Amino acid sequence: MRHDRKLPRIAAALSLSAAAGLAHANLVVNGSMDFVDSGGTALSPGLYNVGTQPNALTGWSFLNTDPSAEYWVSFQVQPSPAGGAYLGIQDLDLFAPRVNATGITQQIGGLQVGATYELTFWSMSNHDGNGFFQDWVVNFGSEQRTGLQTTPNPDNSGTWVQSTLHFTAASTTQALTFVAQYLPGSVPQILNLDGVDLEQVSAVPEPASWALLAGGLGGLVVLARRQPAPRA
Repeated sequence: MRHDRKLPRIAAALSLSAAAGLAHANLVVNGSMDFVDSGGTALSPGLYNVGTQPNALTGWSFLNTDPSAEYWVSFQVQPSPAGGAYLGIQDLDLFAPRVNATGITQQIGGLQVGATYELTFWSMSNHDGNGFFQDWVVNFGSEQRTGLQTTPNPDNSGTWVQSTLHFTAASTTQALTFVAQYLPGSVPQILNLDGVDLEQVSAVPEPASWALLAGGLGGLVVLARRQPAPRA
C-alpha cells in the first residue's frame, strides 16, 4: 500500500533531521601539536624538558611533571600528514635516571552524554629500525582504546599511520589522554603524535523526537490498516 511505502521514508527523514543538528568541529585544542615558548615563538625541533618548557604544548599537559622528564619536538623532522610540528616520546627504560614525559592529556568540554565521538590521529615511530612495535593508548573518560602499532623502517625513518577510534561520552566534560606504549625491545624508539581530531558523529535523540517518530509511524500503520482491500 502507499502508506506502507511511506513509513521508511518518514523514519529516514526524522533520522536525518536529528543528524543535521551535529556540529562537525574538532573539539581538541591544538591537535596540530604546535609548540611555542613563553613568548609565543615556535620551538625548534629538538629535545626538551618539562621543567624548562612545561607549557609549550598549548592546550595539553604532560602526564609526567618531573622537571627532568623529556619530550621531543619533530624528531628527525619527518614531514607529517597533518603538517607542522609533532610530539615525540622516547622509550628510556634502559637509560635511567633519564625519564620521559609519558604522554599528554587535555580536558574536553561541551560533550553530549550518550553521543558517539570519533577520534583520529597520526602516529609514527622512528630512531632505530630494530623491528619492535609501539602504539598510543588512548583514554577518553572511562573508556580506553589503543591506536595502530608502528615500527621504524630499516633506515631508521618512520611511516605515518592514521588511527580511528570511537568513544561514547559519559559526562559533559572528559579527559582525553595519550600514553606512549612500548612493546618489549622498543628501546630507544621514539613514538610520535600529530593531527589529533575529535568530532561528534552521532547524537542522542531527544525524547520529543522519539515520541514524534513513534506517533507518526503508529498513525500511518493505523491508516494503512483502514484502507479497503483492492478489488479483484
